[in-house]
Amino acid sequence: MKRRKLLQLAMASIPGSYLAACGASSNTGLSDTALSDILAGDNDGQPLLVLPSEGEMTTGEMLIKVPSSSMAGHFSIMHGELDGLQLLPPHTHEFEDQAVYVLEGELAFEFAGNGEVIVAPAGSYVIKPRNVQHAFWNPGSEKVRYVEFSTESGFEGYVRDVEGADSVPQLELDYGVIHNMFYAGELVKTHGLTSIHRVPQADFDLIMGMI
Repeated sequence: MKRRKLLQLAMASIPGSYLAACGASSNTGLSDTALSDILAGDNDGQPLLVLPSEGEMTTGEMLIKVPSSSMAGHFSIMHGELDGLQLLPPHTHEFEDQAVYVLEGELAFEFAGNGEVIVAPAGSYVIKPRNVQHAFWNPGSEKVRYVEFSTESGFEGYVRDVEGADSVPQLELDYGVIHNMFYAGELVKTHGLTSIHRVPQADFDLIMGMI
């Protein structure tokens, strides 16, 4: 769909008397000058509409729906999934604050290694401040889907560049995303989990053998 058509749809519900008072054109709800400025200023080529089937799947298995380049570098929006009884290992972010919105299922969170579990059902938001260690996991058997909001652009770089365990030490330095894999094993054992996101079975067995 063309950008002009999207603007027409977005402005269609505004009363005509108000548009006339603003000097707006009848077909878009915007003055010709304003509309030209908006269309001319779309230099990054990103669409106004992101369809359910669209997005960039990263090597970190996060689907970038809205890159930070579309939001003046201020924040990004991604989708993620966790299998049943799977852990997203404890880690901290040095450079970004985050929030999770649970789309389907239920997620359990723990912050700062304090042992307190926060359970977030579908429809919940959970705020994850920078420099606070956090982990979350799927306590059920069905796949959980969630939305990740991240300030800045660093987390985007991390999920685009991560390949395997060998890539993580340098990425932690580059992007300030620091993992605590020993504590990940403790969480798995404590909460009866069966896997860690993006950790191969052999490495998972090694981690659990250290607990």
